[in-house]
Amino acid sequence: MSNFSVFYQNGGLFMHLISLAAVVALTSVLLHGRARRMGSDDPKLLSLADRVAGLCVALGVLGCVFGLIEMGAALSTVEPELFDQAFARGGAIVPITLAWALMCAIPIWTATAVHRARGSAKIGQATATI
Repeated sequence: MSNFSVFYQNGGLFMHLISLAAVVALTSVLLHGRARRMGSDDPKLLSLADRVAGLCVALGVLGCVFGLIEMGAALSTVEPELFDQAFARGGAIVPITLAWALMCAIPIWTATAVHRARGSAKIGQATATI
C-alpha cells in the first residue's frame, strides 16, 4: 500500500463502520476522564468503550470474511495464467479490515486499562489514608 487513502479504500464499507465505532469508544473514554476529574468515578463509560472496541474487532473479522467471499468470486473470473498474481493481490487486500480494527481497538483497550489502573490506585490511596 502506497498511502493511507488506498489502504482505507481497499477496506470498503467496513472501514467506515470500524472508524465510527472507534470514535464512539474514544469519546466514551474521554468522557470518563472528564467525569473523573469532576469527582465521579463511574466505570460504565469504560465498559462501553471496551465493548465498542470489541465490536471494532468483530467488524474487522466480518470484513475479512466478506473480503474472502469477494476474492473467491473475483478469482473465478481470472484467467489461469494470471491466477497467482490475482491471488497474491487479493490475499493482501483481505486482512485490511482486521488490521484497521486492531489499530483502532488496541489503543482504546490500552486507554481503558490505564484509566482503570489510575482509578484503582486512587481508591487504594484513599483507603490507606483512612
